[in-house]
Parts: sequence; C-alpha cells; structure tokens
Amino acid sequence: MQTLSAPSPAQLALVPPSDVAEEAYLRVLPELGTVGEDELGRVTANVMVAVLVMLGAIPALEALRDAIEALPGQAPGLIDKARDYALALAHVQAMGASVPEGRLRALLAEGLPLRERLLATAELNAKLGTLDAAQMTAIRSGVGHVDAANDLLSLARLFRGRWPELVGKVPVTRDEVERAGALGVELLDALGRRQAGSDGSRPVGEDERTRGKKLFHLLVRTHDRLLRAVTYLRWDEGDADAIMPSLFRGRPRRRRADEPDAPDAPPAPEPGGPSEPPAPSEPDEPGGLDGA
Repeated sequence: MQTLSAPSPAQLALVPPSDVAEEAYLRVLPELGTVGEDELGRVTANVMVAVLVMLGAIPALEALRDAIEALPGQAPGLIDKARDYALALAHVQAMGASVPEGRLRALLAEGLPLRERLLATAELNAKLGTLDAAQMTAIRSGVGHVDAANDLLSLARLFRGRWPELVGKVPVTRDEVERAGALGVELLDALGRRQAGSDGSRPVGEDERTRGKKLFHLLVRTHDRLLRAVTYLRWDEGDADAIMPSLFRGRPRRRRADEPDAPDAPPAPEPGGPSEPPAPSEPDEPGGLDGA
C-alpha cells in the first residue's frame, strides 16, 4: 500500500484566507441548527490548532478518498465536510477572537532566537553530511514571521527524524526541539488570527461562542469517523494516528504489540444518530471556546 505521511509543516501553515473561511461557514450554517445544546460539552482545546491539524490532514485523506467512501455505510463527502467545518470554525474564531500584541511579541522573542539556534546547528550538520542539505535550503528561503513559524515546525520535524543519530552530538536538547514545534503552531495561530482582522475591538459574544461550540462538535465527530475509517484501512501500516493526528494536544495512541488483528470495517453512524458521542473535552488550553 502507498506510503502516507503526517501533515507537513507547510500544510500546517495553511491559515485559511478570510473569504474562503466565510464561504465554508455559509455552507455549513444550516447544519448548526441540527446540533442541540445538550450535545455540547466544554470546548477547552486550542481551537485554531485543531483547525490547522484538520486542514493539514486533508491531503493524505484525499489520497484515501475512494477507499474511505467505499467502506460499508460510509457517506460520501465526509472529507469535504471536515474541511468545511475546520474553515467555518476558523471564521467564527476570527469574528471575535483577538491576539494581544504582547503575546505575539513574546512568542516571536522566544521563537526567532530558537529558530536561529536550531538553524545554525542544522546547517553545520548538513555540511557534515548528517542532515539533508536540500532541506536546509528550503528552510532558509523563507522570510517574514509566517515563514519563521513554518521554519520552527520544519526544524523540529527534521531534528526529531534524526534524533537518535544526533543526540549527544549537537548543542541543542530534545526539549528545545519539542519547544520549537510547539512555538511554530502557537505562532501560526496568533499570526492567523491577526491576519483575519481580529483586532480585539469587541469580545466574543454568546451567539458566536455557541456557534463555535457547535462547529467544534461537528469537527470532532467528523474527525472521529475519518480516524476510524483510516485506522481500518491502514491497520497493517499502523500510521493512522500520524495521518490523522488528534485535534487535542497530547500523545497519539500507539498500537500495542499484543493487539488483535484489524477489526471489521466500522459502519459510519448517521449524523445525529443515537450512537453519536458528545464532543470530548480535554484539560483547558489557551485558545479554547470556554477559556482565554
């Protein structure tokens, strides 16, 4: 079977243009009336991170579209729905969310020096043949804060992939590598909100918060269906969690050595059916709909 990769830093950097996000919002707006208030839990995940993760997974899902839609009981267009829910959620967030300039400055003050430190280390190792020089050229070619955030993600991924060979031989730690990845996502979140025009002129209203909760519920439910489908299709490869990362921060579930063979293809429940679980809640994170 073909090899599919986790969302790349470039895909994670696809902060949606405001007009594209608004069009998706208008497409899914009628569906919000089908989600009852009693179905909504607390949404304390970082919503924009969830949006970016879902959008980053779309290319790999497109490669599996025919196989996913051929599964028993699977409704067509689920991938399109996932994309629209993510874009619509970005639109709702942009309508009222704000990013304090102080937070953005703090992220840049930490992220830019870390980028330079990792980049200098990576370039030296590229010259020594330990890392791929072509990848370094691509990272060095960008300019601006969005590119810097993307570079942090690229460098974190690059170091993670070769860490067993680099540990103890480079002047950076694994914690710094992981921090670079986290800073890259946080910067993309902050820059994306500012790009969308979130100037903090008004707080998020109750209607916006409710719409955001409903969209997040739909996004989580659709992500769950797609994850089940991908898990079935990619059982032998064991890479479902890489193709479809969690919308919540945390470690993906790993398949244990003693797990049984792949299950039968799971039927996809109809929207709003009795077996639909409520959107899961996780420990509070900045950027959630119920918190700061």
